Amino acid sequence: MLEAGTRQEWWCRRHPELTVPMERAVRRTDQGVPYMAPELQLLMKAHGTRPKDDADFLAIAPLLDPVAAEWLNQALRRYYPSHPWCAHPT
Repeated sequence: MLEAGTRQEWWCRRHPELTVPMERAVRRTDQGVPYMAPELQLLMKAHGTRPKDDADFLAIAPLLDPVAAEWLNQALRRYYPSHPWCAHPT
């Protein structure tokens, strides 16, 4: 999911106008292993929700920091306004 973009910016392949600074898009474990920010992963999963995606949303959304939760909320409302996740507070 990190293939799109530049060293400075991640581009959403489903919504090309959506970009995020790479330092925000990529997080690192304590061991230095990179992974995609959870709010971006959830937005990508919202495209074709499966039961496992719903389970991921319900498990992860409450753990997002306020900035990430607000970003996800706004992105869901913009790109998937009728998505069931829009009804859940993050």
